[in-house]
Amino acid sequence: MSIGKWEKKIFIVRTLLFFCGFIFLFFIVNRIFLYKDNNFYNYINYMQQQGNSVDVLVMGSSHSIDAVDSLELGAVLEEEYGIRAGVFNMSITGMRIEQIAYRLQEAVKTQKPRLLIVETFSFVPMELSNEEMVRRYAADYMPLSLEKVGYIRNRIGEGAESFYVPFIKYHTRWEELGKDDFRSLSKKWLKDISSPYGVTVGAKPEYEGERDDYFQQDFTSISECREISDEQKEDVEAILETAKKNQMKVLFLSVPYKKQMDVPSTELIKYNNYIREMYVDDENVFLLDMNLLMNGLGWGYEYMQDDGHVNDAGRKEVMDCLAKYIGTSLGEEWF
Repeated sequence: MSIGKWEKKIFIVRTLLFFCGFIFLFFIVNRIFLYKDNNFYNYINYMQQQGNSVDVLVMGSSHSIDAVDSLELGAVLEEEYGIRAGVFNMSITGMRIEQIAYRLQEAVKTQKPRLLIVETFSFVPMELSNEEMVRRYAADYMPLSLEKVGYIRNRIGEGAESFYVPFIKYHTRWEELGKDDFRSLSKKWLKDISSPYGVTVGAKPEYEGERDDYFQQDFTSISECREISDEQKEDVEAILETAKKNQMKVLFLSVPYKKQMDVPSTELIKYNNYIREMYVDDENVFLLDMNLLMNGLGWGYEYMQDDGHVNDAGRKEVMDCLAKYIGTSLGEEWF
């Protein structure tokens, strides 16, 4: 063989080694510099679950983060309705329906839930100032995949390159890097880490704001529908398609609240009415609108930690109502 052919082969090998080394370093640096918040640990906890051990998957915003305790819901389902089901709350701060559609595609790669619970405050339009942050909560911690590339291409405009390469966004974290940033490279550390996110909810404070008669109005009289956006319709269709492919039932859940982001619960009920009219069939797709039911539940400030989120007593009410709905509408045979 001539020297020229040997040199060409050596060049190709060196080039491949260079790119392999670059890709290796690329993933290491990105993992170190990613911001490690509760959304990161929620994802790590989900990935630690044994294969096909999650029967009920919850996705939504901070409303469902505070209202759905995975261990509590699993316990009530078993004790009261004889349903043994593993529950995981994959809700993230500010999560909107577009992030649910994407994260669900990733979630079903390792688990095969029988029921998907979609919390409906995720239909409330996100403030533009928070849009990038919420999208990063959903995408930054996820591995590069066709689904992630599709999400970035379809929904991220300016600055999309930093979603492919998070280091571009987080490179200024040099001075604040801590032990967990470097420990996150260890599979053993990630496996052994103890975090409550997605599994259980910590104690929440009591309501300290001004108490008026907001919860005394007749919520059942609200019949108007508020149409969701075209993009949200695409997201709902994507969710229902993924659910159908994976033999999941879908339950849209609305958690009681007063007002958040200048959107009162009376407006969310209108979104829920639209979801009921357009998508609910009570066979594969269901809706539990606890905001509509607040009069019958005797809802009041004693169940709130602030205007937008439930406290411990409120969470117990949500758990009981949700478990009863699952137990009576779906039943033990579905699980």
